Amino acid sequence: MTDDVGVVSATLTYTDPGGGEREEPMKFGNGVWTANMGPFNWNGNSRWQVTATDAAGNTGKGEAKLVLVEICPR
Repeated sequence: MTDDVGVVSATLTYTDPGGGEREEPMKFGNGVWTANMGPFNWNGNSRWQVTATDAAGNTGKGEAKLVLVEICPR
């Protein structure tokens, strides 16, 4: 993520395969924004999207993507 006045925060929004939506604040370190997804209780697709906010308060959303979730057997 880049911005002419600097990104100050980012949020990962994603769905779990069961249909619920979750939000996770992202952390910035070593030049990279990261966040964790899960845990998940079902196999299936999870739709995820990042929203960034810059120092001027403007927000922008990245393209929504899908990731396949396969839970580990217990």
